[in-house]
Amino acid sequence: MLKYNMYSDNTHVGFFFVEEGIDKDKFTATLLKPHPTFAYILKGDCGDIDEQAMADWVYERIVPPTRQNIEMLLEKMGLNDYDQLDILKFTGGRSVHDDLWIDFSQTM
Repeated sequence: MLKYNMYSDNTHVGFFFVEEGIDKDKFTATLLKPHPTFAYILKGDCGDIDEQAMADWVYERIVPPTRQNIEMLLEKMGLNDYDQLDILKFTGGRSVHDDLWIDFSQTM
């Protein structure tokens, strides 16, 4: 399992975990500081975020596989195939909807 730091702006708020699979990667997280993005899951607190909640979070942060011109977008990212983790690494997990991001530059 791979472990990465998760940030809110420049504040370390938790860890993002990836279990790489043959067909599909599994994502989970541990939030060390409360964040509004996960308030509905953790009831405004800290703790572990399960696989389904993180799968939904990841899906909302990356371009969907059905997007028009997806092949061109993947090419611009330097990717041959649609892979959620690779797209997430390319974007750092950033979204216009919040200030969370993942530091993929080093595993822990």
